[in-house]
Amino acid sequence: MPSDRAIFQDVQVLIVDDNLHIRELLKQCLRGFSFTNILETENATDAARHVDSKSLDLVLVDHLLGNELGTDLVRHIRQSKESRNPYVPIIMITGFADKHRLDEAVKSGVNYVVAKPIRPKDIYDRIWKCIYEPHQFLKTACYSGPDHPYLYRIGAICDPLQGRCDECPIYRGERPEEEDDELAMIV
Repeated sequence: MPSDRAIFQDVQVLIVDDNLHIRELLKQCLRGFSFTNILETENATDAARHVDSKSLDLVLVDHLLGNELGTDLVRHIRQSKESRNPYVPIIMITGFADKHRLDEAVKSGVNYVVAKPIRPKDIYDRIWKCIYEPHQFLKTACYSGPDHPYLYRIGAICDPLQGRCDECPIYRGERPEEEDDELAMIV
């Protein structure tokens, strides 16, 4: 297997944060991990243009982007027909790591959330998990993003073991034959 450094050199990353100092800190972290293809923007509108026109391998987005929300950008990435990157790993950065914001981030379709203050090890660990331990991707009528077990616990989407949502095309109320938690606990 190639080293992380060799893999990271070819990864196209987009950083979206309205704070110049945070963008600089994230760029320093990424360069320290051998990332060389780093784009940045300070708002969701410009980020959406990048997402709609470029192939990206990773997005780091702040939860609060001035008057815009990072979760709205994540939903655009995951659900918009214009997005060229609906399956791109997305790591949300937030200074507000309360349960409500965590739930909203997960519901929007992020892969991981990293709380500020940012530690390079936390960023590296989440990037590593996105590459080497990816969650399966789930696309239903009510959700598009990684299949986190947490989604079912917070009621963000239908639990396939409960068969609650007739709108979800992959479930249609059908229950799996096995009674174990395998479908609900994909990690």
